[in-house]
Amino acid sequence: MGQQETGTNMTLTPDRTTPLWAPPQHTVVPVEAGIHWDAVAVGQELGLAALAVLDQETRSQPGPVIWDTRVNRFYFLVPAGSLSAVDPRLSGRLLGRGTWIAVPGLDLVDPIGVCWPAPPNPSAPEQLVDPLRLAAALHHANTSQWVTRNVGDRAQEILASADQLAGRACIICRTSVGPLYSAGSVTVPGDGVEYVREVVSCTEHQGVHRG
Repeated sequence: MGQQETGTNMTLTPDRTTPLWAPPQHTVVPVEAGIHWDAVAVGQELGLAALAVLDQETRSQPGPVIWDTRVNRFYFLVPAGSLSAVDPRLSGRLLGRGTWIAVPGLDLVDPIGVCWPAPPNPSAPEQLVDPLRLAAALHHANTSQWVTRNVGDRAQEILASADQLAGRACIICRTSVGPLYSAGSVTVPGDGVEYVREVVSCTEHQGVHRG
């Protein structure tokens, strides 16, 4: 079924797995920011990169993120009143009261129109994106490059900073607080040549996603 834009009167009965602000399935509803949540809007490329960072750090539970493919824009939903924690220099627009955002029904996860690349967590429906973690992810996405890391029998594309590629920071969470342990290697693209860099992980992530 295609997406149907409706008014703001939500008729979906809330339950323990559905946020109070979630619209009915198969619909896209304009919802005012600054009530249930605020939003940080960024371009598609930066949004995809920042979401990849958050997914890696939170084991794919970053909090709700909306992707409007019609305008190539991502919206990270953060707690209402928390925008002051997000650095306005991070290439994003900070959206609060007076701004309306197209919110898709929870079943709209395919990248068509307005969708959820990261829908609300049914186990914690009121969980939102941590604004401090988001700020760090946006900074990391702006200052890092894509590399390939072998994870078991598959290749995983991740963002890595200069400190991570130099073995000075954990390849998973970017902490530089020791001790740090060998965590395999990544392949870094160059000018027509790929080269390998040894990477490290912190105590918390020792052995996690090791190639």
